[in-house]
Amino acid sequence: MARTLVALGMAFLLVGCGFRPAGTLALDRLANTQVEDLTGRSEVAFELVQQLDLEARGRREDVPALRLRILEERYDERPLTITSGARVGEFELIATLRFDLLGEDGAVLLAPQTLTTDALYLRDQGQLLGSREEARTLKSEMRARLARRVLQAAMIKAAP
Repeated sequence: MARTLVALGMAFLLVGCGFRPAGTLALDRLANTQVEDLTGRSEVAFELVQQLDLEARGRREDVPALRLRILEERYDERPLTITSGARVGEFELIATLRFDLLGEDGAVLLAPQTLTTDALYLRDQGQLLGSREEARTLKSEMRARLARRVLQAAMIKAAP
């Protein structure tokens, strides 16, 4: 019981001093950021809005209104290996995203940047549905990875 109370007390102290586990972002500086999808169909833009809504904690008066623009989003797939039956056995998924960040006054805070991420998956000819589901899952993970990298870059530029 005493150990539990000590551990709980330590956790509150760490949270109170601003400690965050590795890999998490404090998105408070991006609270008033508006995400603009200039492609009209960006899946990463939707992911960015979701992450900002969850972690930026609403609008704040002391934070500037920024505009994070998605300029281009592309997904490519290319074969990597061919099986003995002359079929593709392994694919590489490649996601590319171009974005920029504008300040309240429209000034460019972050010039257009290009991010790329990739993932490999095996295509099992006997389980095509499973392979498609694996590709869909990998694409979702790639979107989340790109969104986190965009937010990290925006946070650096949004720093006072």
